[in-house]
Amino acid sequence: NQEQSQPAGASSDADAGAFEVSVRSDFSAATGFDSEILHSDMPMTPQARSVESLGEANVGAAEPAIVPAVIERADMLYEQQEYAQALSLLTTEVETVSDKVARSACSWRMARLSSKLALEAKRRGHSELEKTMVYRGLQLAEKAVDDDPKNFAAHKWYAISSSATSSFEGTKATIQKSFVIKQHFERAVELNPKDATSRHLLGVWYFEVASLSWTLRKLAAALFASPPSGSYSEALSHFQAAENIEPGFYVTNRLMIAKSHLALKHNQLAREWLQKTLELAGKDAEEQKHLEEARKLLKGL
Repeated sequence: NQEQSQPAGASSDADAGAFEVSVRSDFSAATGFDSEILHSDMPMTPQARSVESLGEANVGAAEPAIVPAVIERADMLYEQQEYAQALSLLTTEVETVSDKVARSACSWRMARLSSKLALEAKRRGHSELEKTMVYRGLQLAEKAVDDDPKNFAAHKWYAISSSATSSFEGTKATIQKSFVIKQHFERAVELNPKDATSRHLLGVWYFEVASLSWTLRKLAAALFASPPSGSYSEALSHFQAAENIEPGFYVTNRLMIAKSHLALKHNQLAREWLQKTLELAGKDAEEQKHLEEARKLLKGL
């Protein structure tokens, strides 16, 4: 992976764990809130939204037996939305683990938790803390991939974390990163074809590239000999594959199937998938928002 620049305030030592160990007090000092407020009802990028809402499917079989109790405890804390506590627990563990596979299992989870903390900082308007946590998450995800290149979740979280840095970088860097993001999503799918969220996220990548404005397309073509390319048909194939893996697993995936059909002028199929979207119950505020979007689109057809 390419070396990533660090923002002001982020640790320059890839092995430093002090940030995560003290994240409870750091977060409270910066925001004035306890770590208990770190809940999931917050604005997210499409990439982060997909995995944060769903958790990680099919990870158990691939995780090392060396730290099962710590992994289980950290995952339980994640489900309870105790993100800072889980991050502190994993940091303590990862500093004592020499086995690379086990270390990777800790590191990608730490990247996921850093993403949660970054998103909450963003919601609270603390941009410096958000930036620090975003880049720290990328650093951790990179370590996870380096330690275990065959861990699909490590690749998925590297792609998600890399995408999250885009808001802090220029257009050229964002376009350049899109190639790397796609490669890691593809690798995640290759390593675990049964993970519906990886397929969904790859679909989001194709959909967003297909939706690029004319101006951005011209800029990408001027900057790169082979600019990123994607079509709504390709996006649809990935969304459909995700649905086939786990039917009804995610409101947003069905909505994206419908929106892909709309972009392809398949109005009848779009209508059917909007109706299928509305058959699901929204599990959180974000899915409720997407259900409302589905209702509005259906009324417009």
